[in-house]
Amino acid sequence: MSSQTRPKGRVGRPQGPDESSELRAEEIAATLRDGTYRHGATLKGFQAKWGLSEQRVHELSAMASKKVRAELTDPDRARAKGFARLEKIAEEAMLDADEKGNNAGHRKVAIAATEAFFKLSGLTAPTTVNVTGLESLTDEQLEARERELLARIAARGKKT
Repeated sequence: MSSQTRPKGRVGRPQGPDESSELRAEEIAATLRDGTYRHGATLKGFQAKWGLSEQRVHELSAMASKKVRAELTDPDRARAKGFARLEKIAEEAMLDADEKGNNAGHRKVAIAATEAFFKLSGLTAPTTVNVTGLESLTDEQLEARERELLARIAARGKKT
């Protein structure tokens, strides 16, 4: 029996994939997302690039597939990633400018990304509103409805 004391807790390699495996799986996932993944070719290319066994590259590919499937089946996560990308595009576009300091083109990109973000997130009000079902109301009922709606709008304005 050894005279050395054994460290408390778990000894050995920590559970879960290490950082290099995560990065490699993400690189494979990127090919799945952008449509450049080709059966029979992509994994062999990664195998040669990283110097890994075929089995290990297939394990990494399985991790990547799980990531991509999770993104597609979890709408909240996909929405959050999309909004983060739009925000990043808008920020980077505002930072970039050409040598002369002209950044009008970059601002257009930033504005377009910001508008898309607001539209997709539901933060903007619709530009047109279609109202149906009011044809059967009398003039008095329509006026009462109008007063009610104006009162609601005024109450919301006071809350903010």
